[in-house]
Amino acid sequence: MRDVFINHDFTRVAHYKGILDEAGIPNFVRNESSLNVLTQMPDNLSLPALAVTNDEDYDRAIELLRAFMQAPEQTTPDWKCSNCGETVPGNFDTCWKCGTARAS
Repeated sequence: MRDVFINHDFTRVAHYKGILDEAGIPNFVRNESSLNVLTQMPDNLSLPALAVTNDEDYDRAIELLRAFMQAPEQTTPDWKCSNCGETVPGNFDTCWKCGTARAS
């Protein structure tokens, strides 16, 4: 077991866990429900930490996470729903108001 990512933001840790899950790398989150993070000054021992189960997966996990962190941010322009006319953020594939899929 080796830590690959430690952060005070559990949402980010969980997102990175999903990246490793998708790659088939066995992993888990330590300190998932640490109250210390919310009530006191956090320290590295109590912060949520993403760890790989097998040490041999460490390098691959670090490589995947590094590639994700360094990827350029993609910006997709907002679009207008063909059904209801609502302006929808570019990162949505379906209209948030009526559920219509974005036209190709």
